[in-house]
Amino acid sequence: MPLPAAQGSENALWVQGNSNPVRKLDGVAAEQTYVELTHQGLQAHPETGVVIWPETAVAGFSPELVALLGNRELISGLETGTSNRAVRLSNGHITHTYDKNRLVPFGESFPWSDRLRPVYRFFFRAFGFEGDLASRIPGRGYLPLGRYGALICYESVFPSVARSLVVNGAEVLELGSNDAWFGPSFGGLQHFQMGRLRAVETGRWLLRAGNDGVTAIIDPYGRVTARIPQRQPGFLAGQFGWLQDQTLYVRWGDWAVGLAGVLLVLGLRIRPKGTIV
Repeated sequence: MPLPAAQGSENALWVQGNSNPVRKLDGVAAEQTYVELTHQGLQAHPETGVVIWPETAVAGFSPELVALLGNRELISGLETGTSNRAVRLSNGHITHTYDKNRLVPFGESFPWSDRLRPVYRFFFRAFGFEGDLASRIPGRGYLPLGRYGALICYESVFPSVARSLVVNGAEVLELGSNDAWFGPSFGGLQHFQMGRLRAVETGRWLLRAGNDGVTAIIDPYGRVTARIPQRQPGFLAGQFGWLQDQTLYVRWGDWAVGLAGVLLVLGLRIRPKGTIV
């Protein structure tokens, strides 16, 4: 039986800047790239109600951007220097913030840094990074940006993160990521496929914005309705919908998975003789 259609009524614009993350570490700002692409996208799609930028897209929002957005909202990653943050910008003001809770080991947090500091410094210099290592400050809970449940990059691997956001009121999931660190490997696509499952588990649209991809719209059944090719700058216009119903996984968490496993085992044990599985 084919899956039912999923209709969206909210107009959004996704922006993929394809910025070099190493150059950003050297202080080369990416904001103008995102502003220019957003300007082009809004000219082509003036019906847009919300603009979505990826993880750590910029370090601040200029008056030019605020004027460009008008009364539209912006969901964007924000580089603060101490935390990996997603924000909701409305009418020129940040109304909601969310700091990443699940930090990437050896990328955003450095286990046993007091003892292994010389080792970390060796690899930092080998990769051309200047300065001393410092762990980011993790967030203190999974609170949505209003109706938007923000997942930041690596957090999309964990079903419990998306579930917590929905339990706390998220009616749509937004995922900002920067997978440019994977380079030409399959890592970016693998991360994308893992994140699609969060839409199915929670019964929510997933709005994914990646620095170099994958930028895509994913419906509540995990189907990709539109996407931008990887490793090129661009924008994507599309629709999504607000949803409030709760799936079994949202209601019961991992108990639902455990129950499904028990039922599977029981089904295998009581199947009629001669049945081929």
